[in-house]
Amino acid sequence: MDSLISRSITPEVMVNTRLSDELWNTKIDPGNFEDMLLNLIINARDAMPDGGQLTIETNNCYLDAEFCRHNLEVSPGYFVQLIVSDSGEGMSKIHQEHVFEPFFTTKPQGKGTGLGLSMAFGFIKSSAGLIKLQSEVGAGSAFSIYLPREVSDVDSLQISDKQEQRLPGGNETILAVDDEELLLELAREVLQALGYKVITATNGKQALECLAKEPDITLMFSDVVMPGGISGFDLAKRATANHPDLKVLLTSGYSGKEIINNGRANFTQNLLSKPYSQSELAHRLRVLLD
Repeated sequence: MDSLISRSITPEVMVNTRLSDELWNTKIDPGNFEDMLLNLIINARDAMPDGGQLTIETNNCYLDAEFCRHNLEVSPGYFVQLIVSDSGEGMSKIHQEHVFEPFFTTKPQGKGTGLGLSMAFGFIKSSAGLIKLQSEVGAGSAFSIYLPREVSDVDSLQISDKQEQRLPGGNETILAVDDEELLLELAREVLQALGYKVITATNGKQALECLAKEPDITLMFSDVVMPGGISGFDLAKRATANHPDLKVLLTSGYSGKEIINNGRANFTQNLLSKPYSQSELAHRLRVLLD
């Protein structure tokens, strides 16, 4: 895979890999998988013309019934997860709605056919898998691919304790806050897949009302940039002033350095940079809650 990546990116792109040591098998066509990965890498490269961060992550995971109710392409079970994320330009909601359509492209004429992501989508669908996109303008994009685990014989049903381990989760109640409804829904799905009870709010005022009504909320997971005069930092200050035991995790497409330079250093230790993976979110939550 290293040679595939190095041939496809520019020197200005820094590559990070987080690969599971004991990844399950999945029944796919190796050539088509390589084509799909190449298309995702090229898409990430083109989103970072001035360079940036490309992250490739693999995990073993379990998709439960709650997750699958919102993603009808798959059924509950064990899956191999591949996440390809970048720190590039990101995509608008309109572009995200069409990104997997044949011949759709945001690149200049002659720079792309618009078939790469469509072909990736077709391969994943034919492999009984799922692809999900998380993106925000100016904050990068993350493609999460789920491919069903291959069970070749009866012996392979006996999964070792180490392999059986899922991402760390819990049963606490979390308040998720984001003015972008699509991102809020995605956060809700991810948190519920980790076992948490989730309450949602689309702005700071609504979040404060939820905290006043719901005493069981133990952690607030909020975007930093929101309209209405209450930013994520302001919300965190008000919320913890009224609820001292409340844990706070903020997320933003801006780096911690940029936030500090803008005079908003409070809560930067509780900041998760976008785009983030499900694994990153899961572990950061447990650090705060345990």
